[in-house]
Amino acid sequence: MKTFTIRNVPEEVMEQLRTLAKVRNCSVNDLVVKAVERELDRWELHRRVQDLSPVEGVDPTAVIREERNARDQAGL
Repeated sequence: MKTFTIRNVPEEVMEQLRTLAKVRNCSVNDLVVKAVERELDRWELHRRVQDLSPVEGVDPTAVIREERNARDQAGL
């Protein structure tokens, strides 16, 4: 596994990360890795959606909104 360093993190952000990590009973590293993975998943989804052909009668905005709502409700 590779090491990834983040520089110039504001102290307020670090404090929030520490607090969240404590609440979730995990490390700050785990939180950051999961956040990066989620961002990459979002990017991949966006890329895949861009490659799709339009479908008659389907509102893409509504589909994306439903996906985001489901993800938010699942706590992801």
